[in-house]
Amino acid sequence: MRVAKFLFIFLWALSALGRSDDLIDLWIEPSECFPGDVIEIHAKMEHESYAEFELNVPVYPNFHYVASTREPLRYNEGLYTQKSVLRLQPIEPGSFELDGISVTLNEGEKERELPLPALKVSVLSYAAEDSTNELETFALAEEVASRTSGVWLATVFLGIVLLFVLIAVFFRRPKASLVQSDSEGANSMQELLEGLERGEIPTALIERLLALPEAKISDALRGAMEAMAYSKHKPRQQLIDLLKVEVKG
Repeated sequence: MRVAKFLFIFLWALSALGRSDDLIDLWIEPSECFPGDVIEIHAKMEHESYAEFELNVPVYPNFHYVASTREPLRYNEGLYTQKSVLRLQPIEPGSFELDGISVTLNEGEKERELPLPALKVSVLSYAAEDSTNELETFALAEEVASRTSGVWLATVFLGIVLLFVLIAVFFRRPKASLVQSDSEGANSMQELLEGLERGEIPTALIERLLALPEAKISDALRGAMEAMAYSKHKPRQQLIDLLKVEVKG
């Protein structure tokens, strides 16, 4: 009796495992990568009768968990379809077998856990990849260096000469522009004040004053000038008072 019971449980477990392979497709993308790359574990179910699953993946010490996505259950053309994706990042190179993966299958009235086959992933080493090209890279670099050394020295020399020329031009350029701008700004402010006192709105003159890069205009005066030129509310008297202070100062 005990032998028959054990045989029944063993055959049931084999059938459940076989059905898990039929129900759930499991694969990994990509199966070859470098440390830090993102790999994806895909689990997909297509079943004629109602069923949905939850993917169970243990913690692997050589991989960093990134994210997981579980698509909702869909019914299309007579099949219940569902998919889950788990994203991991390998931490170090090596060949790894990701085992212990399973799904919790819910078939309405009953729920069971089905084991899934292990997945294999090969994490390549950057050092190994670099060493395969090290000699070729070194030879190419040496050849390029020998060809360009003369050009590089000439470029550096011309760059130094050009730098000295620019410095000399900068320090020898005339400084009259600032005085000229200040003088022009003072005359224009006097002209603007006189025009406002006559009842005019010299918008063009205001815009010319605002455009002077070196003109010494306070923030309050600049704001009043902009309002006078562009705002519906014209602060004429405020601008006259500010101009008087600016011109006299």
